[in-house]
Parts: sequence; structure tokens; C-alpha cells
Amino acid sequence: MPDSASDVSAWLSLAAAWGLGAGRVAVVGARFQPPADATSPPALQADAVEIAEIRLQGELPLSVACADWTLDPLATAAGTLHARITDAHWLFDADVTVPIRDGAVDFDEVGVAHVGPDSRMGVSRMGIYVDAPNGRTYLFQFEQPTVAGVQLEQRSSWLGAWVADRGRLALQPFVQGLLRQTAAPRVGHGPTEQARQLLGRTAVRGDLQLGDGELGGPGARVQLSGRAQGHNQVALQAQAVGQGLGLSLDRLRAEDLVIELPAATLHAQALHGQLEAHLHLAAGGAPQLTLRAAQLRLEGVRLTAG
Repeated sequence: MPDSASDVSAWLSLAAAWGLGAGRVAVVGARFQPPADATSPPALQADAVEIAEIRLQGELPLSVACADWTLDPLATAAGTLHARITDAHWLFDADVTVPIRDGAVDFDEVGVAHVGPDSRMGVSRMGIYVDAPNGRTYLFQFEQPTVAGVQLEQRSSWLGAWVADRGRLALQPFVQGLLRQTAAPRVGHGPTEQARQLLGRTAVRGDLQLGDGELGGPGARVQLSGRAQGHNQVALQAQAVGQGLGLSLDRLRAEDLVIELPAATLHAQALHGQLEAHLHLAAGGAPQLTLRAAQLRLEGVRLTAG
């Protein structure tokens, strides 16, 4: 822990040793706050910290990716995802459109367009499926019949058992539960082998307006804000989802950032700027995550020892 404002550069050097590289860093109004008494830790405060071209790259541990996350901003997310599947054996080439409204995917509104009769997506007790001209194919198989955030398909009670309602998926509870289950996957559950092959031939683009609320995971949490002003809109893009996914957030706005470091706690009253993230996937290897902040400003910053 620095013992004076002049030690800010030494603290940033320590951050670099952790794999954090910064192009430009400006600290505004830095000051050291000594302990008020024997029980109070010392702290380094700043009116603001401005960062440009900061990059963090490394392996994404399973313990972090599949932890107990809080994803409140997904509860009211809205947007549209577009996928292009090339030479899909069960669909030919296909264009998939997935509207997201009020934090949920209504499979009755999902379109799967291709040569010949279009296909339909839905969700049953077994998992998420595609009904194509040559039959039903499961893309993701559930570990148990009851899954958080999933409203199952409903079949007609007369004139045959056709599907009257394709089902619905609420993003926040579904993704939170999925991450927890992925930490200890079971054979025969999760993405099917056919789905894994399809993801290698699937390009994705889309925009997702996140809602306000807490975004938190292992050792960190933040409150996203500013949805009404158009902040926190995420652009997603991937040439092949099976190889990785990129996202950019040009108008990040958040409050009450808390990061638990090995020997200190970082708190910022507010932050805003531009962020990019790229998740790289390799067969048989650990996921690699690259984070880049083109511009980032933290306000009301406090670094407390202990």
C-alpha cells in the first residue's frame, strides 16, 4: 500500500506486474489519508483517475467464469441478435434472428430462415431445440427438467399435439444458473456435439441495451446506470462463435465500483468510458480473455489497505 500520493506510480508498476498494461494514466487530486485510529486502515484517495489504452489479457479461470454471478442488467435487457450459419447440414445456410425484449427471448418470435420451409426454435424439458424439415435437433440439453428462467413449450390439446407455444427464456436467471452449473458439467448435458460443430460455422452480430442494476462476480461488483439516457449498450460480433466472441461498450456508465485486491480494496463512486472485451476459445485449451479500455474515467477513487 502506498504511504504517500507520490507513490502512485509505484502502485501502477505493481499493477503492471499483475499483467495490467496502461498506455496513459492521469491521477487528479491524489492525497494520502493516514489511519484515524488504531483500527482504521490507511487509504489513498483521488478525485479522479483517467486511463487511456489500458489492456489486460490472460487465461480466464473456470473459477471466475463459472462463479456465482449477479447479472441484474440482463433482467430488462433489449435488443436483437443476428446469426448466419454457413452450410448447416440440418438447415442448409440459415439466417437466425433472435429478438430480446424485457430481458427475455420469446421463441415464438425467433426466426430461422433458409432454403425451403423455415425452421423454428423452442425450449422443452430436454433443452433448447430447432424443429427443421428433417426433424427436431437439440442444441443445448438441460441437466434437469426444471431450469431457472425457462418457460417450457406448450402443446395443443386438440387436433394433434402440435406446438402451440414455443416457450420463453428469461436471460438473467438462466445465464446465472448456467454459469453455476458449468463449473461442474455432467456428461450428456450442455451444448450437444452437433451444436459445437455448428458454432464453428456461425457468425453473430447484434446490439443489446443493458438495464440498470448490479453486475457482480468474484471479488468485484458495480452498479450500471443511465439506461434511460442510452448508456451501456453492448455491440456483439463474432466471425465464428465457436472460436470466440467480441463485445464493445462505447458509453459505459456505472456507480459504486468495488474491487477486492489481494491486499487492498478499490472503490470508485462513478466510472464512465469505453470498454472492449474479446473471448478467445480454443479446442482443449482454457479460454483467453482480452479487456481493453480505450478511455476510462473513475471518479471519487479510494484505495484502502487490508
